[in-house]
Amino acid sequence: MINISESFLKSPYEFDRVTGDFVTLPHTFDEIKVSVNELGISETLNIKLNYLFDNLIYLYSRSKILTNRIPYSYSSWYSVLSATRIPAWNPTTISNLDALPFSTVGWPTLDGLQDIVTVPTNDGKILLIGTDGQTVVFANINFETTSFTVLLSSRFIDEASQLENGNITDLIVDGNRLFSIDSKTNNVILYDIEGFVGGENIKKNKRYIKTIIGGYRDWETDRKSTRLNSSHSAKSRMPSSA
Repeated sequence: MINISESFLKSPYEFDRVTGDFVTLPHTFDEIKVSVNELGISETLNIKLNYLFDNLIYLYSRSKILTNRIPYSYSSWYSVLSATRIPAWNPTTISNLDALPFSTVGWPTLDGLQDIVTVPTNDGKILLIGTDGQTVVFANINFETTSFTVLLSSRFIDEASQLENGNITDLIVDGNRLFSIDSKTNNVILYDIEGFVGGENIKKNKRYIKTIIGGYRDWETDRKSTRLNSSHSAKSRMPSSA
């Protein structure tokens, strides 16, 4: 009697199927069938039967889709809960939806991103920039390691300011420049994002305001009161008819 489990353990195959994999038998029908010019001897028949058995073991290896929870058995996980915002070992009974996947942003914000643009970086990765209207998220996508890393998440116009975004309705990227259009404050902010795309290390994962165009705010007063970077420049406001 053939023991499939034992034969499988001795084979080169593993239970490593994932959703979306194609199932392709190692031996085709033309290889297995006895052709006209082949001798009908025991050696030929054994070869054909081995082909059939190899196909059977392969199908057995494709019969299971394993869990992606690795390691398979554990009692707790290190996480930051939305309620406490303190890193700690939490039991597995707590849903991962209650935890922050990244230190600065949670799943509700990531799920709520509506306007999203992607930019190729100089190191072969993809920079994702998205917003839910108030919070802007910069994330790095690495297809080689299938990783998603949040680089920046902020509701402020930049890291040196306490001025919050109003209602960002559009994000436009042109090379190393990011245009953020805010319908609530009626302005366009031009950022230098070279540090995210792949510029000098001193700029790494940082954005810098180049120009603020238009707006209902008194940008000069706000800049002084919030100690905005002196490199920022405020342009004249748009006329009321604009």
